[in-house]
Amino acid sequence: MKYFTLEWWNGVQSGDLGDPLETYEEYYSSVKDKLPDAFIKLHDEIYLHDGSLKKLDISFPEKNMNIEIDTDDGKGNLREISLKYRGLTSFNSTADPDNGLPGPRGYGDLGYDEIELLSNGLLEHRILFSSGIVFTIEFKNIELNYEDHR
Repeated sequence: MKYFTLEWWNGVQSGDLGDPLETYEEYYSSVKDKLPDAFIKLHDEIYLHDGSLKKLDISFPEKNMNIEIDTDDGKGNLREISLKYRGLTSFNSTADPDNGLPGPRGYGDLGYDEIELLSNGLLEHRILFSSGIVFTIEFKNIELNYEDHR
């Protein structure tokens, strides 16, 4: 993670980048017009924070990756989110067995995510879980679908 780190999330509120919330929002604003509509909606309206990863599927030779996340719709109801990464070029998952926040088993709560527009024209989506696991997903395009249950 470039902006949001487990150390910051765990209460160490300082770092070389200053306040990661402000720094990331500045970066996001500077590239927003170059991002896919699905990610803009994800960032501005849907939110992944406190979600739970339910499924991860990578298909080859199609080079696609799908993840399904259950989260809250902001009104206390279940929201099921599906992210479909198209043109997957890289997927990396890292973990530190000595770090993590107390909480649910598995990947833990989805904490923060950030996107970066890479110099080669690809996108990189990074996702931090309370368990300390980080996903780094490099891809060409993304689709967002969600369903709210009331």
